[in-house]
Amino acid sequence: MRLAAGALLLALVTGVSCSSGSKSSPIAGAKESEAESTPSVTGRTWLKWDRSSRIAFIKGNLRGYWDGQAAGCGEAKIVAMSLPSHTGMTEEASEQMRFRCANKLKLSDHSFHSYEQVVTDFYSRYSELQQIEAQDLLQLLIFDPEAKLTAKDLKGRISTSP
Repeated sequence: MRLAAGALLLALVTGVSCSSGSKSSPIAGAKESEAESTPSVTGRTWLKWDRSSRIAFIKGNLRGYWDGQAAGCGEAKIVAMSLPSHTGMTEEASEQMRFRCANKLKLSDHSFHSYEQVVTDFYSRYSELQQIEAQDLLQLLIFDPEAKLTAKDLKGRISTSP
C-alpha cells in the first residue's frame, strides 16, 4: 500500500503519467502485475528532469523497495506462526526469522548521487534503450550492491531480446 501511495504522490508531484495493465519489461523476467499502477519513467522523461528531481525519484524508489522488503518479512513471520507445522514457534524465534529475512537485503553504500549519475549516463550513451524504465535500471543496481556503477556494466545486464 505504501508503495502505491508513493507512486501516486510521485505522479502528482512530477506530472508523470501512470500506466496500468500487464506489460513486458525489456529486462528479462520483469513483469508488472495487472493490479499495479506505476509511473512510467523512461529515458526521455529522466533526461528532462533536473538533478534534484532525479535524486527525489531515486530516494522514493529505493525507500519503497526497502519498505516492501520489510513488510514482506513481517508478513512471512505472521504466516509462519500460523502454519500447523510450526505450532510451538515462540515469538522470539519468529522475530529472529523476520530479522534474518530483512537482513537478506544488503544495502549498498553507494550514494543517491552515484545512482543518478549512472542512470543519466546510461540514458545519454544508449539512446536506443531509452524505453527501459528507470525503476528497472535501479532494480538492477540495487539487487547487486557489489556491482560496478557504470552505464556499460548496466547495459551488459539487460536482455534486449523480446
